[in-house]
Amino acid sequence: DGVKNGDFQMTMLGMAMGVLFLLISLSKPLDTLSKLRPPKSIFAPSIVLSVLLQFVFHFVTLVYIVRETDPFIVRDESTEPDTDFKPNLKNNVVFLYSWTMAATTFLVNYEGAPFMQSFKENSKLYKGILGMYAIALVAILDIFEFVRVNLELVPFPNDTIQTKIIIALTVYTLL
Repeated sequence: DGVKNGDFQMTMLGMAMGVLFLLISLSKPLDTLSKLRPPKSIFAPSIVLSVLLQFVFHFVTLVYIVRETDPFIVRDESTEPDTDFKPNLKNNVVFLYSWTMAATTFLVNYEGAPFMQSFKENSKLYKGILGMYAIALVAILDIFEFVRVNLELVPFPNDTIQTKIIIALTVYTLL
């Protein structure tokens, strides 16, 4: 369907992820050592299960939101694989999903207690992730036109699709 991301979209996503990596690196360890120990291997059952469940949630959400946009996509030469980026609703939801997925991945995989300060105690990371969710919500609701225009998004065709995307991304984030 010609799903692509615009240059500015990818730049903003890369910068946002860079900031989140920086904010994670500023996390402080707790003053006292925990009696619990981290897993000894990346193949520990808890880590493997976490990765598999994250994959399932990512995949199901992506398939759902892309299918919800199908009735609104006009298939023409702009949806061919090797054409230039041209914003459409499917590009919107894939970018907004990628944006939300980045924030959610950092949120879910933040180590936190009992080894590091909790997520809420790491106020800069907490505010950064909340800011990313706020930007996604503002873009979906088209509250500020300049956000939509600068993120290379098209207006959503109706309130129903906006609501479905917001609910899907919210459920995805909360799971």
